[in-house]
Amino acid sequence: MTRPVCHVPVPWLNWAPIGLLLAGIGVGAWWVPGTSAAVIVLAVAGVLAMPHGALDVAVGPVVLRSSFLPLYLASGGATLLCWLLAPTWSFAGFVIVAWWHFGRGDAAHVPGDRRGAQLHGVASGGAVLGGSLTIHRDLAAPIVERVAGESAMSTLAPLGAVMLATATVAGAFAIRRHATAGSARFAVELVSLGVLTLVAHPVVAFAVYFVGVHALRHLLELRARHVAVRSWLLVAAASMAPVIAAAVTVAVATPSSVTLARVAMIGLAVLTTPHVVVTEAMRRFDRHSPSPRGASSIETDRAELRVGSALTGDDKLRAWRRTHPTTVFPTSRTT
Repeated sequence: MTRPVCHVPVPWLNWAPIGLLLAGIGVGAWWVPGTSAAVIVLAVAGVLAMPHGALDVAVGPVVLRSSFLPLYLASGGATLLCWLLAPTWSFAGFVIVAWWHFGRGDAAHVPGDRRGAQLHGVASGGAVLGGSLTIHRDLAAPIVERVAGESAMSTLAPLGAVMLATATVAGAFAIRRHATAGSARFAVELVSLGVLTLVAHPVVAFAVYFVGVHALRHLLELRARHVAVRSWLLVAAASMAPVIAAAVTVAVATPSSVTLARVAMIGLAVLTTPHVVVTEAMRRFDRHSPSPRGASSIETDRAELRVGSALTGDDKLRAWRRTHPTTVFPTSRTT
């Protein structure tokens, strides 16, 4: 069987996540923000990363068709309801979903066999989240308590310990596989992520990874799938403007770190769940696409959707090849 690997057409961008991780290490080594400053960092990270999720408006109607809007609204609404009724358990659920989502995104960029990519994803997704709740528990506790209540940390700390232990073991095996396969860049990335987790404030570490690694890679992945990122960012910005305006209004009306932390964290969670639904649907769509490597052009399918075309099978493959005579993806690697 084959495992498609996302290929970034601009080579130097492959090293951008490592550069941003190293910059984060430099900042985190000397700057330890207070609780209020950390809450602001969290809110800013959420805003900076918002475009990568807002581009769901370009992908969702293609991969989910008519069920996109109902699923998007239902999953976001259910998440908000859970946070209002059971914030502690909702926080735990958010951490687990984020671990899964981060790991899947990173694994899509790792060359080589499937097992090595999965190990890399488990390590990268769990390092920052598990380390934040374990290594820097005293620093994370005030923020967690502002979001989910005073007893939340006692529930989340054991989860963080399991995540960190799992990520450490997976990371050791992944680095060994990367070294054997000659993928030094990904070994350096995991080591850099581990150092960032150790030296930086948990919110700083999360912000650097979330914006500089995860969100950046998702945008590159969409670009590799021929989504017109620049054009759709304008649409995404317009669609997310009411959400940002509402969050700013709430924060200004009740200017406290508790309110800002809750707005930032719950808002991030409410947007994450439907984003994960769309992203997983996109990857499933790839697996069932008749393109040369199993990854379809979202923009080609969007054009077909607009004109009501019912191209399938060989007709769709010929249309895809006419639009993209040279695919941006490398030959699929065998596992």
